[in-house]
Amino acid sequence: APGSTPEGRQVEGLPSQHIGIWGGQEHRTLFLCFAVDDVQEAVRRVRESGGEAEEPHEEPYGRISMCTDDQGLTFAVYQDPERSAPDISWSRSSASDPAPGEIAYVTIEVPDSARAQTFFGNVLGWSFTPGRVPDGWSVQVHGGEVYPMTGMHGGHDRPTVVPVYAVNDIDAAVARVRAEGGTASDPQRQPYGTLAECTDDQGSRFYLGDV
Repeated sequence: APGSTPEGRQVEGLPSQHIGIWGGQEHRTLFLCFAVDDVQEAVRRVRESGGEAEEPHEEPYGRISMCTDDQGLTFAVYQDPERSAPDISWSRSSASDPAPGEIAYVTIEVPDSARAQTFFGNVLGWSFTPGRVPDGWSVQVHGGEVYPMTGMHGGHDRPTVVPVYAVNDIDAAVARVRAEGGTASDPQRQPYGTLAECTDDQGSRFYLGDV
């Protein structure tokens, strides 16, 4: 569906996630918008932690501020007007499984994982546990996993966010990626599911995960 500007499009038909596409971008990455209980307080924490944050402004879905962390990762924080108090019970366990086409997992690739952990720990209250790969980390908040599930990986030249999209037939989805001009590895079974590493026909990286 049309977005708020000519460069934007909104994805329709997803039951629980709001996903859009934005054209004209040099850096191909997933742009994250984090829900917070107090957007003005989040802006203060971003600035105190060495990042940049615009003054919040009103949108139909709430108050939002565009931000950049201290390593160049752009993101936004927003406050839902219908959410007036903290909800520490929200975690992966309280959310349904992602539907086909929705995001099942997000990896935030950063140059320095220690700096990123400090920054997002201060700004969003995140904590981190070691992941399955060297310099890989699982993200938690208030003792539970964030939703969608999120990881962090250090040692990259520039910050990039890479999503895993859920599909119900990974072989068919891989065939569609290739037919549309993208690239896709053969699906590989992992302890946590079956994944294929892909790029679209403009070079954006993503994974497919069989739900």
